[in-house]
Amino acid sequence: MERRTTFKLAAAGLAAPALAGPALLAGDAQAQSARDGVLRLANAVELNTLDPHAVLDTGRLNFKVNVYDSLYRFAGNPPVMQPWLAERHEVSADGIRVRVHLRRGVVFHDGSPFTAADVVYSMERMLALQQGPTRLFAGLVAPGGTRALDDHTVEFTLTRPAAPFPSLLSEFYVVNSRLVRANERDGDWGRAWLAGNVAASGSWRVTAYDPAVGWEGERFDGHFLPWHERAPTGIRFRTIREANSQTLGMQRGDIDYFIGTLSADQVERMARARSVVALREPSTRLFMMLFNTRRPPFDDVHVRRAISMAFDYEGWINGIMNGTARRSTGPIPPGLPGALPEPVFNYDLDAARAELARAAVRVDRPVSLHCMTGIARTEQAAQVMQAGLRQLGIEARIVAETWPTLANRCRTEETTPDMMTIWSGAEYMDPHNWIGDHYHSAQHGNWKACSWWSGPETDEMITRAYQSQDEAERIRLYGDVARRAAENAASVYIHNEDWLGVRNTRVQGFEFTPVGNGNHIRSMWLQNS
Repeated sequence: MERRTTFKLAAAGLAAPALAGPALLAGDAQAQSARDGVLRLANAVELNTLDPHAVLDTGRLNFKVNVYDSLYRFAGNPPVMQPWLAERHEVSADGIRVRVHLRRGVVFHDGSPFTAADVVYSMERMLALQQGPTRLFAGLVAPGGTRALDDHTVEFTLTRPAAPFPSLLSEFYVVNSRLVRANERDGDWGRAWLAGNVAASGSWRVTAYDPAVGWEGERFDGHFLPWHERAPTGIRFRTIREANSQTLGMQRGDIDYFIGTLSADQVERMARARSVVALREPSTRLFMMLFNTRRPPFDDVHVRRAISMAFDYEGWINGIMNGTARRSTGPIPPGLPGALPEPVFNYDLDAARAELARAAVRVDRPVSLHCMTGIARTEQAAQVMQAGLRQLGIEARIVAETWPTLANRCRTEETTPDMMTIWSGAEYMDPHNWIGDHYHSAQHGNWKACSWWSGPETDEMITRAYQSQDEAERIRLYGDVARRAAENAASVYIHNEDWLGVRNTRVQGFEFTPVGNGNHIRSMWLQNS
């Protein structure tokens, strides 16, 4: 739904030569082409690579979801999986083989045809790189487990049954295998080349890119889906970290649509301009703080429980969030199968002190709370936690870092922060999106699993839920793991929020879906173009 009221305060085919890559941006002066027909967007997270197989987070999804195509895509709210590069699929009775029939007539930006060979290459490449979306498929699809039956049929042979597998294909982006192969160097699967070049079939063709500034593109009229008669002819995306600059950009009309996380008070300030429409949609996005449970004193469950009771949840939701969120009950968002009916821990400093007294270790050093540069809500949450810990006699230091830096810290236990704020959005719609991705040991080294909380029994329960073809059993198992994680304070579960956004009045056709968190812009059109 849209609300006009404000909130209360409390590669190939590029204009440049194929091997040169997108042109470098020269700042906003170059980007000030005729505004009519150009959709101007911004968010607070820089795009540090153009490789669709290198990242898996909503902060940088804006690029790959609009430039590359996946086999399936989710749309609507609640989300429904729709065919995209795929037309349909069949799953064998044993759940091991998934045969996908591909859309015909699709071409890449350089005009070459899309075939099953591109799907095979893309899967092999993604598994070899071991980055980003690999964590969804590693151990499930083995190298050599994807084969083309003909130009328009591909079959995945899984290592074990996986009930969510078809929905995972919404996060599997296909590259132009011929173009990438031509730019491979020393067996790197084109990794160096794709960091700054594009080999895609998606809605937008990149024309300029600078990791410090953003990216630009033009509409790909050869895309397999028809365009609205007033669809933008071009796109301009800018990284703007500073909140006041974001607000002024929307108010002045320099930004048509802000993709990313906004606070309620920031939306209110933006929407004071007559040209700005405030947007609000129910979402499955979970806001939480992760502990490094492998590092003392957070390896003691009593310390984690105490800290979980030091956060003022009601003050946060009713004050800073202005009622635009619901209290989280655990790692599965409320309303989804397996979600806990009530939270295990509430704000209670006396109970927190009692838990600290039970701990086998003392919190005798300052702890670090890491938040995200340019995203005020993460710093505000760190401040609320800092205030609660101060009441327990625990000193906390707030550290702001860019999201790519923070995500990269999760690669090892040693570099993982004491505590860090994250959002866990819906990359696909299944309880495994939250339970499996956060708490199965196979996911360690990825940002979602940055708590490092797991164990053989937990792994076994998650694996059984993942493989089961019995939906009732799956929900029960995921619910049991959710209870176990919450009671052991694997993380601090703060809230499940409504999605808040803003658009210029000239932007029409926006369709929100929680999978992608508002990054899909394919349906947008411009009123004055």
